[in-house]
Amino acid sequence: MKILVTGFEPFAGGDVNPSWMAVSHLPDDIGGHTVIKAQLPVVYFKALDVLENLIKEHEPDMLLMSGLAGNSDAVRIERVGINLCESPIPDNDGVLLNGEPIAENAPCAYFSTFPYEKMLKAVKDEGIPVRYSYSAGAYLCNHILYGGLRLAKESYPFIKSAGFIHVPPVPEQVKDKPHSFSLPIEKTARAMEIFAEVMLGVK
Repeated sequence: MKILVTGFEPFAGGDVNPSWMAVSHLPDDIGGHTVIKAQLPVVYFKALDVLENLIKEHEPDMLLMSGLAGNSDAVRIERVGINLCESPIPDNDGVLLNGEPIAENAPCAYFSTFPYEKMLKAVKDEGIPVRYSYSAGAYLCNHILYGGLRLAKESYPFIKSAGFIHVPPVPEQVKDKPHSFSLPIEKTARAMEIFAEVMLGVK
């Protein structure tokens, strides 16, 4: 099998994005299955075009997407994506959206198709903070979550499982915020690897 794992480029003036840092740490092979790693742009609709082109090229069996949640207190397994673009900050092309849909005449939401309970337990058993989340916001993380789930549901049924993980900042991103939660990139990367192992049936 093949699993496509994505993270985002830096945004909002940041130097790094822990989601891509974690993805880039993953091995190329997990239990004999191919791991395809890709960085997505923090740009509305362009990110979805890049994702769809990757799906067409590689025909992955699994889709594991990720992004940064700067205020997160754990690695978060997102449960649902909503059909909405809205954020107080622009994307990396300077586009600011306020209430626009991701897709016209489409469902209000899609639920991810992760094996939730197994993923949560496997990461928790390694002592890494992890929890479910019921809102991915309405910026690029939700944009790619909703769009990716829609692609899997409506256009690419060979994708057996798909969803999104929000990762916390790395310590260097919160060095001036002593009370903010962060996680070393090694632990975030390990969590992502475990998620992939569970999705692929290796763990």
